Amino acid sequence: MSKKIAIIGATISGNHGAEAMLSATIGRIRELQPDASFVVFSYLAKKDREITKDKNLVVIDGSPIKLVFSLLPFTIIFAFLNFIGFDAGKRICPRSVRLLSQCDLLIDLAGVSFIDGREKFLPFNILTLAPAFFLKVPVVKFSQAMGPFRNPLNFFTAKHILSRCERLFARGEQTAANLSNLPLSRNSWQMAGDLAFLLRDEDRLTEHGMLASQQILDGIGKLRNSRNKIIGICPSSVVAGKAGDDYTREMAQIVERLVGQGFGIVLFPNATREDHMDRLFNNDLPILKNIRDNVSDAARQYLITVEQDIYANDIRMIIAQCETVIVSRFHAMVMALSVGIPPIVVGWSHKYVEVMKQFEMENSVSDFEAMNAGQILAAVTESVQNKKALSNRILEKLPEIVRSSQTQIDFVSGMLSHERS
Repeated sequence: MSKKIAIIGATISGNHGAEAMLSATIGRIRELQPDASFVVFSYLAKKDREITKDKNLVVIDGSPIKLVFSLLPFTIIFAFLNFIGFDAGKRICPRSVRLLSQCDLLIDLAGVSFIDGREKFLPFNILTLAPAFFLKVPVVKFSQAMGPFRNPLNFFTAKHILSRCERLFARGEQTAANLSNLPLSRNSWQMAGDLAFLLRDEDRLTEHGMLASQQILDGIGKLRNSRNKIIGICPSSVVAGKAGDDYTREMAQIVERLVGQGFGIVLFPNATREDHMDRLFNNDLPILKNIRDNVSDAARQYLITVEQDIYANDIRMIIAQCETVIVSRFHAMVMALSVGIPPIVVGWSHKYVEVMKQFEMENSVSDFEAMNAGQILAAVTESVQNKKALSNRILEKLPEIVRSSQTQIDFVSGMLSHERS
């Protein structure tokens, strides 16, 4: 009998790191479970339905409002009706609840969860999993950053929620250390590489954005006629929100100085919502525009700025054309590593360091609060000069990381096969 798998915490549109994880998860599970169908709880469901034509993928509204006022309360009702054996009454429950109740497992693809300092997201961290718990659907949290858990509220919540998951996958050593500080069974979690390392070209879930990405690639080809080496820069609306205008001004200064050193520049996003340019949530495009507008006309002729929706596979192709990339988005870093391009990271969390450490490149990570244009420019120079050695190191480490990431797919496939037997 074919299996039905629910996925939450990721979208096709918006955050393309989440898209990369979602696409890779579906692609790799289908290799082992060809008849599997998927129910994706997306917080950008309307857009996702518009751009995907996959017949074995149902997109359900998984926005916080729907989770609070529909999915959770009706899940509780459904579970109660199931307990008393009143199956006919379940018809009053919305399709989202009925679909989830039919699933063999729920995969959580949240990039980060239960982290000190992000207590305002705890309700969402809980709501994404609680309906599955009520319906007795097994939950697996795929590789992500979790912890630390020093805050009492975060510790208490994480202890009670994470202990109910079938398996937790820690994305790196720091998350593993954080989980070891919770009263969890050691058999309940293990380390695994990020899902985006498993992304392949054929995993693409939408054809939307392909024309725009081809135009960008053509533009990079033309730019090479005057600038032999291309540097990619992927800013982040999240970091810009934390750092303010200083971040965009500093990035613009870096563009100016790199152009002055003879490089061509491509400004690219890792989160896009072309139809919502007034919003920064899951949208780097306004930040790219602000950086471009702060660059002089003279430098701008050597600058390509992405202004449209593009998707995970497109972003990876753009990165592959660069000598090195300066990134503030986590999955832009992952995609650079996946194609052997050395990244220079300006981040905000331990999640960057724990992955870069696996490639012996943790020294290429700096916190946005210590961002310094001079240091970044020096890092670019060093990265370009040592490109071959750095790329070889990445490509040497990559197969091990890919195998590590694959263990998550193997685990859930084993669960599904065991249930089938």
